[in-house]
Amino acid sequence: MAQLPPAMLLKKTPQSPVSMSDVGWHFILASNRLKPMIDTPIKTVFLLDSLKRGGVQSGVLIQIPRLNPSRYDVRVWVLRKGESDEEFLREFQEAGISVEFIPAQHYRDRNGILSLAQRLADERVILLNTHSFYPNIVGRLAGAIAGVPATIVNYHHTYSHQWEPKLVAFERMLRRETDAFVCVSQTVREALQPLLRLPQDRIRVLLNGLDLDPYETSADRSALRGELGLPLDRPLIASVGRLTAIKDLDTLIRALQHLLQTQPRVLILIIGDGQERPRLEQMARDLGVGESVRFLGARGDVPQLLQASDCMVLTSLMEGFGRVIVEAFAACAPVITTPAGGVTELVQHERNGLLIPFQSPEEVAWAVERTLTQTAETRRRVEQARRDVRQYDLETWVRKTESIFEETLDRAHSRPLGRPPSPLLQRLRYGKLRFDFQMNRLLYRMGGRLTRPVLRSTRELAKTPGGVDDGAFPQAEQSHHHRSGLQR
Repeated sequence: MAQLPPAMLLKKTPQSPVSMSDVGWHFILASNRLKPMIDTPIKTVFLLDSLKRGGVQSGVLIQIPRLNPSRYDVRVWVLRKGESDEEFLREFQEAGISVEFIPAQHYRDRNGILSLAQRLADERVILLNTHSFYPNIVGRLAGAIAGVPATIVNYHHTYSHQWEPKLVAFERMLRRETDAFVCVSQTVREALQPLLRLPQDRIRVLLNGLDLDPYETSADRSALRGELGLPLDRPLIASVGRLTAIKDLDTLIRALQHLLQTQPRVLILIIGDGQERPRLEQMARDLGVGESVRFLGARGDVPQLLQASDCMVLTSLMEGFGRVIVEAFAACAPVITTPAGGVTELVQHERNGLLIPFQSPEEVAWAVERTLTQTAETRRRVEQARRDVRQYDLETWVRKTESIFEETLDRAHSRPLGRPPSPLLQRLRYGKLRFDFQMNRLLYRMGGRLTRPVLRSTRELAKTPGGVDDGAFPQAEQSHHHRSGLQR
């Protein structure tokens, strides 16, 4: 290929003998001759599914302002816009983070994917950092079409309820378009590596970090409750997270029927919003415990609410990491949780929290009662948790993230001419075949060689609640594990 001026490599022009789809941005990084011409800071895009308040969005909000601004020019692109996004959008803007909505509703949304690819090309994005299920798929497709040189995907969950065989096959196809696979816990890595056949040398485990500054002030609990409009004379039990089925808040509400027999003044604060809220509110009324549950919706003052609470309860069926556990540790709120996925890497039973079985209202009530009455043991666990939380320091998390970015860019530099685009992606770029037909054709050609093992893998992952291996927490041993040497 004839040598081209950098401007002709960076943008398609009428005079250019080669279009960007033929060369791509990867040529810029791959050629040692052109390395000095790469503009710094490096244009980086964090691709999110939505701006609904959640662990992923909260982590991105505190991480981006702390990345080295002389090295990374970071902006956030969002695939879906909701009515409840405005408040969180303002927080991003106040932090100086550029946010842009680029609708791409689904991995079959051909026009949306091509629009995203065009924006990536127009902005000359060098590093694409995708977060969560659909952004991981949609982002890599668009990035491959645009020729983005370096791509990182972040798995915040095992997504066990979403892995259809077609999607697993699609993920496996997109491995070649990915420079690094970042998992938020060892549990997520162990679940996804065999299912998606991720290359071991490109997988990294990066535990989330937390800004500890809002938790450093040791305010009086009564004063905090007064400021937040919470009752001063009632035990407060906090639950934080999106109101979705996998959080299993049914178990927590049902536990109230048992707990009110010994703690008639207890009040549960459900902090978060989601599609399950109307059903959960109706359920509380039907069970006659509506007066003991308060739905607070999505809040920006979670640190203060946790500090004002007597304990925090998590009844999830699956957690990729369990960010709220770290928040409770920092807020000195005693932790009661199920052994859901990555939570077991944070909480050790009796050491810094209490582990309870899945879907067991009686055990939830027992653990809360014990936390409220056995104050010396509770204080010991809280003090240990407060010491443990230091390992999730925000600055350490940011520096490790930058290290993964640099490693990814180095890998992109070392490719002779970048990765060749797959035939599927080449046809997508030129619009020669419809997108859905392309994917079905790909899977048909793979046939039993890929789809049958994929189907087996997804069924195995879905056998247990949230993809949790029952053998890791045997039911027969739970009673002894939780209560050995203890009195109710």
